[in-house]
Amino acid sequence: MNSERIEIARAGGPEVLALRSWRVPRPGAGEVVVQVAHAGVSFGDVMLRRHVFRRVPRPAVPGYDVVGAIVDANGTGLAVGARVGAYVEYGGYARHAIVPAAALVPVPAALDGAAVAAAILNYATAAAMLA
Repeated sequence: MNSERIEIARAGGPEVLALRSWRVPRPGAGEVVVQVAHAGVSFGDVMLRRHVFRRVPRPAVPGYDVVGAIVDANGTGLAVGARVGAYVEYGGYARHAIVPAAALVPVPAALDGAAVAAAILNYATAAAMLA
């Protein structure tokens, strides 16, 4: 499947963010493809863009958290079309993301997808700091 994502080719400011076409690979065992409707935006994305991290993935695709619908369940038993959210670490700034099925949580239709995406990493960070 052809898709698009935001990639970072070099360190810098917002000008290094570039929309690129990419071919979404078939998900591996225990993975699904999520059509991303909402991606969280965090300071970690800025740090990735600035190459603050020791190991920057290539290509670097920011976006720690996503909310969207499953479009390829790859035999996981999950329903195609199910609305889900997940912490993905990298790759959220994309029209499609490959996500481990175990990382997915159902997102009820009554919840605002943008608010859910914004809460995933922030909640995990707060919970880790309080543990």
